Amino acid sequence: MLTIVCVVFCGLKLFPAVHTAVNISTAVNAILTEYGLSEDDTPVTTDHGSNIVAVLRSKIRLDCLCHWLHTVLEMAWQETKNADPEAAGYETAIADRCRYVKQASGVHIRQGQERG
Repeated sequence: MLTIVCVVFCGLKLFPAVHTAVNISTAVNAILTEYGLSEDDTPVTTDHGSNIVAVLRSKIRLDCLCHWLHTVLEMAWQETKNADPEAAGYETAIADRCRYVKQASGVHIRQGQERG
């Protein structure tokens, strides 16, 4: 368990490169090496992105609970919208409000500056 915690907390770094399997593999291996962890028996928690799955194909990869939960909620919401068309209207109204707040507060501009 200590190994997982170490990689999660110690392995969070800025990743400015394109997220290809090769670049991710280089970054993951560098983190594991930096902390003296074995590449073959150190579990890594990730999403289901094809790039990260390809990188960790021969390693121990654990699915992220948050990503699973997001998928379950997204599927449940889709079923709700299909069963009740009024629910889709709520989604649109909420999205409109979120967009308004972001624009009014300038959040969308600041987020773009942080990424750029």
